[in-house]
Amino acid sequence: MRFAARFEQAATVGDALLRRTGIGWARCRGLCCHERAAELLGEELGWDAAERQRQAAAYAAEVAYHLPVEGTIDRHAPGPG
Repeated sequence: MRFAARFEQAATVGDALLRRTGIGWARCRGLCCHERAAELLGEELGWDAAERQRQAAAYAAEVAYHLPVEGTIDRHAPGPG
């Protein structure tokens, strides 16, 4: 996380976990460590506690929307278009 913030310009938890480290693509979707990632990124980027919580929550919402896990997809919902 520190490297991603310092040298790769990671600006959000999603940016770090999905695009810089790739852990967001693991089975856990990065939800096993997103709060710790927010802490570490926050230390590097100067986030206060409220921003760290907001970043962690935003990542969880991003994963839920874009990368649902098996068993959470509503197969009866209308598809795109």
